[in-house]
Amino acid sequence: MHYSFNNEIKERLLISGWFQNRSINIDKYLSALEAKGYDVHHNAMKFFHNLGGIKIEHEAYADPTDIDVSDFTPTKPANWLDPLWVEHYEKIIENKLCPIGIGVSEHMTFFLSESGGFYGGYDDYFCLIGNDVESALQNLFFEHDFTQLEK
Repeated sequence: MHYSFNNEIKERLLISGWFQNRSINIDKYLSALEAKGYDVHHNAMKFFHNLGGIKIEHEAYADPTDIDVSDFTPTKPANWLDPLWVEHYEKIIENKLCPIGIGVSEHMTFFLSESGGFYGGYDDYFCLIGNDVESALQNLFFEHDFTQLEK
């Protein structure tokens, strides 16, 4: 049920209020996402229980000397995300996506796929951030090497 984060990621998460074996009630997330027609798959539920609502300060994508915030509150993007973009992104990866939060100066929506991939989208820009949550957080917080995907 929980992730295997390295010490660098654990430290960043602990500063942000996360704790080992965290498992929060996610009913409000499920209600908001399902009301908008999103499929809240197993990987998304695991993520929400463990990381839902956490806001993490980290190096900014465009400038490592600047700070950005990744906010793993899925109700934010669910309220304003255009479902047509989500359909477009799902066609690119041929997998269902569930919005999990926002970041990159609140321009990018983060998604988890049914297969466990962690993605980011902003209008016609769509990218793979990591093949799993652990590698995605490492990339998001420290490496900033997103792979743009197109179809």
